Amino acid sequence: MGNSLRFKTGKYDDIIKGILRGKEMTLTELVKKCEEYGIPNSTAYRRIKQFLKLHEFESVEYITLARKYEEADAAQVRHFFEALVGGSSVDVLDSRLQTLGFWSRDQRVAHHPRVIMDLETLLEKTAIIENESLFEKVMFLLYYMLKYERTIQPPDSKIYINELKGEILNKVLTILGKMPRFPKTHALQYLRETGELRAIDTIFEKIRLYPQEVNVDSLSFALSKNGSLYNEHSLIIEKRIDELLSQGSTYNDIMIELRRRIHQA
Repeated sequence: MGNSLRFKTGKYDDIIKGILRGKEMTLTELVKKCEEYGIPNSTAYRRIKQFLKLHEFESVEYITLARKYEEADAAQVRHFFEALVGGSSVDVLDSRLQTLGFWSRDQRVAHHPRVIMDLETLLEKTAIIENESLFEKVMFLLYYMLKYERTIQPPDSKIYINELKGEILNKVLTILGKMPRFPKTHALQYLRETGELRAIDTIFEKIRLYPQEVNVDSLSFALSKNGSLYNEHSLIIEKRIDELLSQGSTYNDIMIELRRRIHQA
């Protein structure tokens, strides 16, 4: 138990430990239970992962239980993706993307056959590229798929993490680069989860081009200290903020507030 001294004690730790010791539950069930006590999802996931990494629980039983994962139904996932890539109407695309997105929040989707290939195909379809609402729903799906693989770490998760931030990310960045506007919330969430430098390049280029459209709430979440982008590239992010601050008053308010929020997290 001495390992628990390696990280600062959080105000919710006793509650989280108490819930986990109460009965068998998956990590998803544990996080939902934490919500009932007013504990934010991101905080619950982060603290539980630290407990497991540092062997906070004396019994391996708790570690085993918390690492259980749930799979979306393979037949349903296949059926939904076939409709998406098969040339459906906008309403069908919208509905099925939304449902897949909600599944991916609590269940594993990325590992099912053809999912990665179908996602790459979707990101080439005019119906997705030219419809901002549909594109955001794809970003919602990608964000939660990637977050699930990173957080739950089911078997072969590294393979699917690399797939979800490989050619798929390249296609997303190409689409975003052609959009004459600042990225919306779900696109920024997905970029945050990739942890990739080229995602940072795109974000700051969009800030430079469309400062009047920046949503500081979404931006600060994407670049927050507990996110993958900042964890991997903190010095570069700080440098990019300085560079925009040095370009004049157009960016000052945004960058000052962004830095304050990053370091307040």
